[in-house]
Amino acid sequence: MITAIAYFKREGDEEIISEMISNLEKMSEDELISEYNRVAKRGLFAAHGQALYLFSMRRVFMIQFGASPIELIGGNLLKITSSEVTIQDIRKAASEPTEYDMEMLSRLRREVRAFGKMKSQELISWWNFEH
Repeated sequence: MITAIAYFKREGDEEIISEMISNLEKMSEDELISEYNRVAKRGLFAAHGQALYLFSMRRVFMIQFGASPIELIGGNLLKITSSEVTIQDIRKAASEPTEYDMEMLSRLRREVRAFGKMKSQELISWWNFEH
């Protein structure tokens, strides 16, 4: 089963993502978790529309819970778990940084010490999206 897909921005994506976010924000926490579990159970098929949906779902999870079962790696790789998640899983994840976040924070510290600012585009994208 495919558990990660790449997202490559196309013209018009912002409007599609905005509409998807609006629809997903109407869901209750339980409905959002169920929708994620439905996608995770089925697996990914690497279509652009699915990447947009995962990107939108990740943003809604981050807004509602402060964490998401959908990882965004390097600004364009979307990764899901192959198992179901619960609200308790998401709330626990919100209180603990991921390995990727810890790696990026370490890189941020090194770059700021060395250059006085962030220079890496991946680091800048991570910072702008996550914070």
